[in-house]
Amino acid sequence: MTSNDDDFDAERPDDAVETEYLGSYDSLDEFLRIAVDTLVRPEGEWLLDCLDLVRVRSALESGGHYRLRERDGLVFRDTLRRRG
Repeated sequence: MTSNDDDFDAERPDDAVETEYLGSYDSLDEFLRIAVDTLVRPEGEWLLDCLDLVRVRSALESGGHYRLRERDGLVFRDTLRRRG
């Protein structure tokens, strides 16, 4: 579930150009696990218990274009302002 609803403008950090709502999750780790789960076949689901979620998050935020954050059970992806 994603939304670019203007309701999140007030929540947007100063260094973000846009904030996208990704859904409601108990934690950012739960979001990351579910995001990777869509890439795994049912017979390989045991691999999800082996994930290094810090590395998964790092890969999704690589390049410094995006930042994932969670607030009160809501997960957001901020598109960051370009530096330089």
